[in-house]
Amino acid sequence: MFFSDHCNCNEKPIHLSDLIGIVPVDFMVGPGESGKEFFVRQKYRTSDPAFMTLTKADLMSCTCGPGITPYEEVRLNFEVGDTVLLGSRKQDRDSLDPVMIHAFNDEEEKIAVRLFEMGSRYDPKARPNEILWTPVVKPIGPEFIYRRCHVRFVSEADLQAGKIPAPYGRDGTGDCFIMSAFMDTDRKIKPYTHDDFPKTLREGYCIDSPLPKDKPRMKGMDLFCGGGSFGRGLEEGGVIDMKWAVDIDVPAIATYRANLRDQDAALYLGSVNNYMEDAIRGKYSDLVAHPVRYPLLIRIGTLVLLLLTLRCRTRSTLLVPAALVKASRMQINLRITTSR
Repeated sequence: MFFSDHCNCNEKPIHLSDLIGIVPVDFMVGPGESGKEFFVRQKYRTSDPAFMTLTKADLMSCTCGPGITPYEEVRLNFEVGDTVLLGSRKQDRDSLDPVMIHAFNDEEEKIAVRLFEMGSRYDPKARPNEILWTPVVKPIGPEFIYRRCHVRFVSEADLQAGKIPAPYGRDGTGDCFIMSAFMDTDRKIKPYTHDDFPKTLREGYCIDSPLPKDKPRMKGMDLFCGGGSFGRGLEEGGVIDMKWAVDIDVPAIATYRANLRDQDAALYLGSVNNYMEDAIRGKYSDLVAHPVRYPLLIRIGTLVLLLLTLRCRTRSTLLVPAALVKASRMQINLRITTSR
């Protein structure tokens, strides 16, 4: 079921005699996680119709009521040790800086956060998303916390060798930061080892982090895969392994293979129409997914993602000027060259 933000506060009340029973429902869980008859994990917004992920704040107050305070919302969504982006103003410009939630003060409705320093402030060779742990903790109001961010420990040796796990090697894309050193009370920078890295900090996810046994990675099929930028981005989210890819272009498939995490993935060089014809005719192979071994979107609960990247229209000479096509192809060639 889904949770609606519609309420009857401004309507006639419901009488107890109209109620015929209690429905067992679990909130914010998925199939296989709930032991009750029904589960709810989405909310339907009626004002600007859309399905949204259900949060704890949605269960606290209806839309016509006073709602919850900013502090209560932060308290519901974050815990001590979580890393978040703190809004501030530096040198006449707005800034979002990563900090760690150190403690909550329920009486004053303030949050104590541990400040981090940007590594590039002290080392010009530091990565743009490299940060330093500091001993500074200060109280802030909940209105300055914007959203969650992700911080991951990377050893000094791995940092120098460029062995940074995805997506933390993307210089801050996706609000992902790395930390390999700390600043002591004398403002001297010292490297961390994995054993002395702060245990109070809840590290962000990593593409190589093991998932719970009851939540395995989804298997993905990437149609019109091109060079794989979209598929790689989804894989770096940590919950999908692309097992099949289809494209008719030889350089695209070659680029896709060069960037594979799993070299056992099946790459099909040819038309999607031919791929579908083989599947319909039962010509299954290591390249054509078998509907019994991998029932794509047939059985409820099957963890398979079907990805279709339809961007060829913007490259067609039938739809856009030739000069734009030439510029677009230059961008494509650049991506193929730099994505290895």
